[in-house]
Amino acid sequence: MSSFCPDCGTPLKPEWKICINCGKPIAQAAPTARQCIQCGTIKEGDGAFCPNCGGQMVEFVKKDVDPKAAVAKKRTIFGCIVVGTTLLAFLSFFMGFASASYESISAMELISLADIGDAIAFLIFAVLSFIFSILSFGFSLGTIFKRGFFAVTLVMSAIALLWQILAFAALSHVSAGFGFILHVLMSIATIVLCVVGRTLSKKPQ
Repeated sequence: MSSFCPDCGTPLKPEWKICINCGKPIAQAAPTARQCIQCGTIKEGDGAFCPNCGGQMVEFVKKDVDPKAAVAKKRTIFGCIVVGTTLLAFLSFFMGFASASYESISAMELISLADIGDAIAFLIFAVLSFIFSILSFGFSLGTIFKRGFFAVTLVMSAIALLWQILAFAALSHVSAGFGFILHVLMSIATIVLCVVGRTLSKKPQ
């Protein structure tokens, strides 16, 4: 801060906020802050050495957070989580057939069912669920890099879950097992995470 008023030239004291002669406000110098290059301590003032570790103090410059970088970070985090849930949903697809819910039904047992239509429907729905489960996992890998893949993964997961439920419903004589329940839960988790991830990774205006 200047020691004289820039308007009338009156000598000024450091604590004055206005000139006592002309009443003009005096621009106050912003307090400086310095940061230690060794321990990162930030302290106001113009000291050359850190009071904490004795390291050299340099001018502290606050780095503005890039909104695009922040969005990309959120997208990456949720993308990785979505990849994990879709992978679990895909793996649990097989667990559903191996668990007690399907009583280890083999192809020959399906053929021997009284209602061959149920067996055919089961196979078709199961194959479709398998295909969309693979597609869901494949598209989930793209959520790490692109926001648009969240929507595609959501749709694929929902369709895969629908076909899995229809396959299970085609065999009315079995009860739900751990594998099927896990598949349903992981599919629902994927859908929810895709909605949240797509919302949080929206580009700033």
